[in-house]
Amino acid sequence: MAYFAIPKLLRQTLLANPTLATALAGRLHYQEIPQTSNFPHVWYTRSGRDKETDIANEETLRIERYTFEIASDQDAETTVGQIIETLEAFEGEAGDELVQLVEVEDADDDYIFQSIGEELPSYLHALQVAVFVLPL
Repeated sequence: MAYFAIPKLLRQTLLANPTLATALAGRLHYQEIPQTSNFPHVWYTRSGRDKETDIANEETLRIERYTFEIASDQDAETTVGQIIETLEAFEGEAGDELVQLVEVEDADDDYIFQSIGEELPSYLHALQVAVFVLPL
């Protein structure tokens, strides 16, 4: 599968949730935030990728790691909850691969937000997401 397939599927899955689609109004950005983005918005990026292989050096499992940042000018716990529920339910075929499991955890307390500039929103939340992918 292409390098950007899982990030695109994550975005499609999140925006298919009507609550998130309404709350975010399309402000779900991968890698880069447009200058014109308003709050609330979600920015996410790939933060790592691990592979497990068998004795023949064939990939048996890949773990793609992402960081999600939620920035808002008001409390966004409902949005965060919907993001977690939607991501944890993201399983099944993804082209020629199978998303077996998605684990979502809060980022560490010392996490440094990357998606905000000089304008500091009143609400910030970061999630660490691991997507376990098997070849079909």
